[in-house]
Amino acid sequence: MAVRSRLAATLVLGAALVFSLGIASSGASAKAGGKVASASLSSTSFTAAQAKTVKLAYKISPKSKHFADLLSLKQGTKWVKVRSVNKKGSFKGSYKTTVKALFGSKPVSVGQYRVKLSADSNSLSRKFSVTKASTPSTPSTPDTFQPKAGFWLGSGSDGVDPYMITFTVTSGGTSVTDFGVTFNGTDGCAADGSIVTATSQYPITDGSFSSGRGNPYFSGSFGSATTAQGTSRVSGYEDDCGNNEYGTANWTASWHSAS
Repeated sequence: MAVRSRLAATLVLGAALVFSLGIASSGASAKAGGKVASASLSSTSFTAAQAKTVKLAYKISPKSKHFADLLSLKQGTKWVKVRSVNKKGSFKGSYKTTVKALFGSKPVSVGQYRVKLSADSNSLSRKFSVTKASTPSTPSTPDTFQPKAGFWLGSGSDGVDPYMITFTVTSGGTSVTDFGVTFNGTDGCAADGSIVTATSQYPITDGSFSSGRGNPYFSGSFGSATTAQGTSRVSGYEDDCGNNEYGTANWTASWHSAS
């Protein structure tokens, strides 16, 4: 009888142990629940304006009854909460959102961020940086120069006769005066050595000047502080060919001396 009693007690204890282990195993399985299986960002460095196009994709498997995301900003060595969302329900499968959506109504500012995704039994974190937008480059504009004051000397031609060009740039490079055209004719008609001079002052504006009208007519622009180019035209200075207007001459000149 004693042997049977001990055997019965042993069987009862064994059954109780198996039953308790089964309960523990069942509890552990229930606790395991859903997981964030994967998470990825389409870009990890972008500007605030680009945040609405950067995607956060993640997958939950198996099914989770809980899901949360926590967005934090790095300040020094600490991560400071920016925004969090906690949801209850049934979550399983693939999901996708934008980084801008993680901020909600919060502004997207320059900094280093971390987003933590949590399900029933685990969490995954991903980091990204919001960078400062680059400043658009300013289109280059043509350089203008303050021409060097003093006497300028150059030459030109109307296609037939060569001319010598002279003019003076006033102090401070503000105007042109004493613009002269000297004829060096080769066709037997031009008044060789004759000089036509405009003695008025013509303002230099944005590196250019012009007589507007008159005889001689001229216009020019400065390519640097010591070089210039332009056109000129004179009339009424023929010896043997009548009162014919000379053709338009293209000329170039350079600074020659201070006076």
